[in-house]
Amino acid sequence: MRPTSEAIIWSTYKRWVQSYRDLPLLINQWANVVRWEMRTRLFLRTAEFLWQEGHTAHATAKEAIQETEQMLNVYAEFAETFMAMPVIKGKNRKGKDFQGP
Repeated sequence: MRPTSEAIIWSTYKRWVQSYRDLPLLINQWANVVRWEMRTRLFLRTAEFLWQEGHTAHATAKEAIQETEQMLNVYAEFAETFMAMPVIKGKNRKGKDFQGP
């Protein structure tokens, strides 16, 4: 078990970002994750998988939204063009999004 990646990333970011001149800060994280389950479901999920996520810090909310929308479009284009998977873009409902510390 480990703490959430946000807990690890933001405790590091507070040392890296000393002023607005240090922004934006864009980190892409890849990690092997093991599910905390007693039993997995055959063909639906495995106990271990590769997880990817981006962690960013921006000077303004507008910059953060632009980065989010850009990466959402990158992932959607990849899924549709190379994986032949349809994509429906959506937003988290209010209270479900992560606002940071």
